[in-house]
Amino acid sequence: MKLLFFRCLLVSVVLPAIWGNSAHALYYDFEKGAQGWEQINGTCKAEKGVYIVTGSDGVGVLPNSDWKDAWTDYTAECQAMMEQGPDNMGILVRYQKMDTYYIFAIMNGRQRAEIWSRVGGNYTDEKDIPFPNEMNKWYKIKVVVKGDSFEFYINDELIAKWSDNKLKNGKVGVRTYSSVSHFDNVLITGSGIPASKGEPGAAIDSVSKLATTWSNIKSR
Repeated sequence: MKLLFFRCLLVSVVLPAIWGNSAHALYYDFEKGAQGWEQINGTCKAEKGVYIVTGSDGVGVLPNSDWKDAWTDYTAECQAMMEQGPDNMGILVRYQKMDTYYIFAIMNGRQRAEIWSRVGGNYTDEKDIPFPNEMNKWYKIKVVVKGDSFEFYINDELIAKWSDNKLKNGKVGVRTYSSVSHFDNVLITGSGIPASKGEPGAAIDSVSKLATTWSNIKSR
């Protein structure tokens, strides 16, 4: 009975979220390769439907052709899993160049989440939040950016708010430090952002991935 309830809850909560996000979004599921994502540093590759980033400072960002600098306010989210440590993995927002961006990262070695700014190569540890986490486990990471205000979520739970005005615009990327990390289902929504090439197929792809997850649940 409990398993049946969980399955019903999964459908009632997850499917509407997927369908609700299926339009007016940039979506990358990496099922057919890197989808134009640019390797900035380290090694970045799409393999078996995920984007894998490796290196002491591995960075991959979405293609310039998909982005407009006018999109200053948006919500960026992805699924992330660290395969090998010991350090961190995270999502980049307002990325301008290799040495200038914000990052929201899960720190495996320190068992916390951290918010950093990097401007002109200079790092600032802006905020630390205790967050126990495990290797080889998927987490949903999300950042809501609006003007100078930021909200940070893990697994849809708001864990921090923060304000900063150093960077006014920039696109989205992912990063890992001294680790091997997997990223999937990158979704960027916001005013003026059109449906991506994968839409509405993104919803279909997501449902397919959900079906796989459901199959794994049923087998337990």
